[in-house]
Amino acid sequence: MYEFGHEHRKKEKKNKIYFVLYIFIAISGVFALYFEYGSGLEFLIRTLVSLFFTLTVLYYYRRNKSWAKFAVKWMVWLYGLMIIFMLITYLVNR
Repeated sequence: MYEFGHEHRKKEKKNKIYFVLYIFIAISGVFALYFEYGSGLEFLIRTLVSLFFTLTVLYYYRRNKSWAKFAVKWMVWLYGLMIIFMLITYLVNR
């Protein structure tokens, strides 16, 4: 289907935002693993598996695969909901 130029730019901008947010989620996940497990062998193994999964999804996301786009959007929205729930519980228990 044909898209106008402004529609294409809008879609590309949205994809770039999801891409950056997903990278932020992956980095924050590594920090969470570090704070939970320290710098031992378990941290290293879990971090490598997490980064392998993240890089695989990002590779296919850049190739415009629909399952990768779904996975990235799903993770970004879940992370956003998690932050909202954390803020609500923080404010309620304050």
